[in-house]
Amino acid sequence: MIEFRKPVSKEEWNSLATSLEASFVQSFEYGDSQESVGRKIERRIVSKDGKDCGIIFLVFYRALGRYTFGYCPHGPVFSKDCDVLKEVSLEIRKIAKENCAIFVRIESKNKRKEPGIFLSPKFSALGASFQPSLDWVLKIEKEEDKLLFEMDQNARYSIELALKNEVKAEISNPSNDQVEILVKLMEETSKRNNFGIHDKKYYDSIFKSLNEKNSFFVT
Repeated sequence: MIEFRKPVSKEEWNSLATSLEASFVQSFEYGDSQESVGRKIERRIVSKDGKDCGIIFLVFYRALGRYTFGYCPHGPVFSKDCDVLKEVSLEIRKIAKENCAIFVRIESKNKRKEPGIFLSPKFSALGASFQPSLDWVLKIEKEEDKLLFEMDQNARYSIELALKNEVKAEISNPSNDQVEILVKLMEETSKRNNFGIHDKKYYDSIFKSLNEKNSFFVT
């Protein structure tokens, strides 16, 4: 039997998301940051035969009038042995209808494909992506020389070039000053490379959620 329910706590959601190796944009904190800028969030835990095996995270943006459109960043996410694509598709439609959504954009990182579920005409493929296509998680327990040796040659060259140019790296807690610097850099980079960025309020919300978790940046 397949069931869908809302998480009972932030800890329950993040624990399951971590076990499923979900992207950071599936974290509870990322959802909180979206809510802080006025967007509606829907979270569902997927259970099969009494075992939690997947998550659905949706962000709803305002459209015209009472209508919205939904977005599922790097999701839905479920374990390899959790064969629930059809049921998940129906649940997403149900949630979308409850939120008066015109459409829902799904950017799944799940490599499995099932014909007729996430395909046209009910679903249409898009080439562009809102989120980075890859997340790079680097375990830093190893010695520095070992980490550098295992990196791609271009990555090692970029690090060496940064050191020669006296680029400093320091660990610090998120702050308002850092938001200002980030937004300025994003504005300059977006103009130079012709892509859009969020407004400052969005980045403020991300930094605020990081502060609440006692997170840090390496800058």
